[in-house]
This record gives sequence, C-alpha cells and structure tokens, in this order.
Amino acid sequence: MHIELLKLVPAVKDYPWGGKKLAESWNKQSNAQRIAETWELSLHPDGLSLIEGGNYDGKTLKEFVDQWGDAVTGRSSAQFPMFPLLVKLVNTAEKTPIQVHPNDDYAHEYEKQFGKDKIWYIQETEENAGVYLGFKDKLTKEQVIKSIEDGVLLDLMQFYPVKPGDLFYVPAGTVHCIGEGITLVEVQKNSNANYTLYDFGRPCSEEDLKKALDVAILGPYSGVKVEPEDKAIRQLYMDRYFKVRETKNSSVFKRQIDDSFCGIMFLDGEGEITDGIHKIPFKKGDMFFAPAKIPFKITGNSRFLEIFV
Repeated sequence: MHIELLKLVPAVKDYPWGGKKLAESWNKQSNAQRIAETWELSLHPDGLSLIEGGNYDGKTLKEFVDQWGDAVTGRSSAQFPMFPLLVKLVNTAEKTPIQVHPNDDYAHEYEKQFGKDKIWYIQETEENAGVYLGFKDKLTKEQVIKSIEDGVLLDLMQFYPVKPGDLFYVPAGTVHCIGEGITLVEVQKNSNANYTLYDFGRPCSEEDLKKALDVAILGPYSGVKVEPEDKAIRQLYMDRYFKVRETKNSSVFKRQIDDSFCGIMFLDGEGEITDGIHKIPFKKGDMFFAPAKIPFKITGNSRFLEIFV
C-alpha cells in the first residue's frame, strides 16, 4: 500500500456538560444524548482517530503513523519523542469543570506524557457566551481551597466574552473554564493531563486537587487573546509544537508541505479534496490528514484550518 490523503473519524466524548450541536450541525455521529468533544486528529490512547475509506479504511491514525513513521509525519515532528499534537472540536451546553494543565516538566514526571498548552479558536456562540481564564487578583492556595469549599471559585475568575473568530492561547498553569453555549476548535499538545479544581457539585478527587494546586498560576491570565480579522489566509498561532492558519477558499486551493503532515479541518462549506489520485467530498466538520510531501487540492467554497508542525 502507498501513502495517501486520509479522511478521519473522531473519537467521541459524552461528558455531562456537552451539547447537541456537534451532532446537529457538525455531522458527528454518536449514540450518546450529548457530544462534548470529538478528538478529530488524535494518536492519544485515550481517544484514537480512525481512518475512513481508502487503502487504510478502519485502521487507526496511530497504526498508519506507526507503519510509516517520519515519512508521513515529516522531519518537524521527528524532533519530538512522540506525535506532538491533538485536535478537538468542543461544544458546551453547560460550563466545563474548572481545570488546569501541567507544564512539560511536571507532566513528564507524574503523567509520562506532554504537558498541555493549547489554543481555543471560537466557532459559534450563543448570546452572552464567554470563557473564564485566570483570576481577577493574586490568590493564595488557602484562598482557593476556601472558595472551592464555599462553591464560589468561579466568582474569583476573570470572565472574557467571546465571539466567532476569537482565539485564546491557554498556557499550562492557567486555571480555566469554558462557559455554556460555545463551539470551538481546540489545538493542543498531545496530552490528556487534566486536573480539576471544581466541577459544580460533581465529585472531584483529592489527588486532582493536590496536583492542580501544584501547577496552577494563582493570578491573572497570562496568555494571549487574538481578535478576528477578515483575511483570506489568517495566521492564527505558531509555536514549536503546532502551527494553525485559517483559509477562506472560493475556487481552488493547492498545498504541499514537505517537512510536516497537515491536518485539514473544514469549518464551513462543501466541495472536494484530492491528493491527485483519491477524490473525496467534504462538508462542514470533516477532518483530513495529509502526510508530509503529499500535495492536496481543495475545490469548492469553504473555510478551513490547516494544522501542522
């Protein structure tokens, strides 16, 4: 078999705070009543992406990458001890738990995986929607513990209203919560290291709280918020783990990346994507994996993200 463009099927997570929009308008399939997250491009053992169609139909993306190695991930990924990133779609009907993620040093020691820095790219919002990032003031651990016991931790956090096109960089150590009525794309390091401080009446573990307090920045948000721009190609974010750009295409778009794979997530529109051999129709919500050095062409009106290393 040869290397080819792949269409991916996500792992689905039905956490209690999830909504119905990913099934209703993003074409995600599940028997669950709600879909909180879909892990669209994932080699993480907690939620593996599957391949749909073509020569690798039914295999996991991890099996494909394990078979071909650097030939499909590219030399940019070869610098890392494991595949570097994970891409999710997230939809909230209720607030998410108030969480924090460790940095690389802490996660390597205690979780044997990457730490977790991430971006949120806001897609759809209901009225008055927003996210909570960091605290209004500098706090002590004792103050945080007391606020958890009293059920008022969220009141101490800084609220940021959101609109489609907003981007937030959420570095490790940032205490955060996604408010209700939001659909967003999350691009993050390949990690599932999450520590919950408070889950609005649902039980949380003592170990989680201890680790959360070990790694949490108990002060204001130190990340970055980027406002929307009306551009045909918009560079959203770049660091050594992942790069993300948004493209609006009205006719034909061609791309080949030699030193990295490329994840292509369609946010709007429909059309066809091809690697020159396989022609695959796409619609809103579809995710594709273009191996390194494999050219791809997109036709049809669409808006999509390119995600690569």
